[in-house]
Amino acid sequence: MEIKKVKIETDSQLSKLTNPLLAHVFTYRHFSESEVKEWLSEPCLCDPRSIPCVRECEKILLEILEKKEKILICGDYDADGICATAILMKALKASGFEVGFYIPDRLSEGYGLHVSTVEKAYAKGYRYFITVDNGVKSTEAMKKIRELNCHLILTDHHTYDEKDLDADCFVHPFLMEQPLQSLSGAGVALQIARLFLPEDKDIVALAAVAAIADCMDLKGENRSIVKLGLRYLNEGCMMPLQVLKNKPEARFDETVIGFQIAPKLNGTGRMADLAKANNTVRYLLLKDMKAILDGASQINRVNDARKAKTQEMEKTARNLMNEHKFQIIADDSFHEGVVGLVASRIANDTFLPCAVLSGNEGYYKGSIRSIEGLNLIDFFKDFAYFDAFGGHAMAAGITLKKEYYEDFLNYIYAKEDEIQSVNPSIEILIVNEKDLTLNNVRTFLASGPFGNGFETVTFGLENVKIVRSVIMQEKHCKLISDSGIEILFFNAKPSLEYLSQVQTINVYGRLSVSEFKGVSAVSLIGEGFY
Repeated sequence: MEIKKVKIETDSQLSKLTNPLLAHVFTYRHFSESEVKEWLSEPCLCDPRSIPCVRECEKILLEILEKKEKILICGDYDADGICATAILMKALKASGFEVGFYIPDRLSEGYGLHVSTVEKAYAKGYRYFITVDNGVKSTEAMKKIRELNCHLILTDHHTYDEKDLDADCFVHPFLMEQPLQSLSGAGVALQIARLFLPEDKDIVALAAVAAIADCMDLKGENRSIVKLGLRYLNEGCMMPLQVLKNKPEARFDETVIGFQIAPKLNGTGRMADLAKANNTVRYLLLKDMKAILDGASQINRVNDARKAKTQEMEKTARNLMNEHKFQIIADDSFHEGVVGLVASRIANDTFLPCAVLSGNEGYYKGSIRSIEGLNLIDFFKDFAYFDAFGGHAMAAGITLKKEYYEDFLNYIYAKEDEIQSVNPSIEILIVNEKDLTLNNVRTFLASGPFGNGFETVTFGLENVKIVRSVIMQEKHCKLISDSGIEILFFNAKPSLEYLSQVQTINVYGRLSVSEFKGVSAVSLIGEGFY
């Protein structure tokens, strides 16, 4: 692992706005003075009626309400789509709409709004449809809605081709002002929902979960959504989310959402043979505590099955790897719902692009994960045999007839020279130990949310004098510096002998505050030393 040390002088103007540690971080992130002021200000959601496409949507919705027509919310089976569906369902139901919702089965139906869904809904009296977190690629369904003389409100956040769109109203972040242009599907749904429930904390919390789950840029409106959503969750709102935490006493933050809540919601969509994403929407809208606990238990069981299946598939996939610079791993036994997870793990561990494909009924369906410097859209632009291809530069989903699998391999291997090897590296920001006061570190931690667009920082400390070392459970180590900072190394058995005797150390890791018996201390969760 290459360590890239960054040593910078703090911007003097930024030093006037906040404490030395946070000013150093903002300098490192190249924030301007105005950006820092905005970042440190109290989060505030925009007025949805200030958004032209949302106002247009409101007009149609009010007409539907006045005419007492039925409207169907058409969602997606990932955490963003599930949260978006729940947000809009809660707002419209509470406002007196005759409203239903439907999320397709990932395995049997696949992504997007389908003609069959439109036809079944029409037979049940629905004449209005609204998509959330999908729709811009559903051209056949759009045509069917027109044929049936029905109406469509299309809301989405994915890249689109304008010529493919046919809707009565189109609501999309790209049609909004800059602070809103990175909204998730649930973030878009939130703008519409707040027309009817402007003060509701639950819908903000759901949009916060979706923004983190979908790795959205956490600036502008998204930052306010996540900041407020986490605040509301820590105040106790959304009991269905509260009971999904692994530890009831844990506070909600980006890590809890990203590694506990989002995977459990996603799992019900991935494991469509064991669960239904539609039931997860119903779960998120529950108020009865017994029903919530029963639902959480089912979601946790599905998540456990998802983890076991992922581990089993990853083991098989790693045994099928070869010497190529682009890994293509196909097996008929693979579960289609978790191929993306396996591809991500292999790509992240090997620094090689990876496609993991599940075979079924003459087709391969799967996911591709890329590496820095390899744009999947560009790489596959000349391959003519996909039945379906969607995604972005770093991740894509594909469908391919098995008869074209050899063409797929040959195409990739012929272009392997375009793939540049990636040397794993970590960038650390060198800071002064004296700036790591309890107050400064707490202010830094409160400056989140951290994520895409404002990633958390790996801090480096040099020439730290160690006054005491403690070995814990024969595998962990705690070092105490002469300034009182705790440096914690977990699962560090190979280095215990060195760490137990070290007197001065250069170390890097993540900042934290530890609490024990009412005493608080600055901690550095050690990721390495040099």
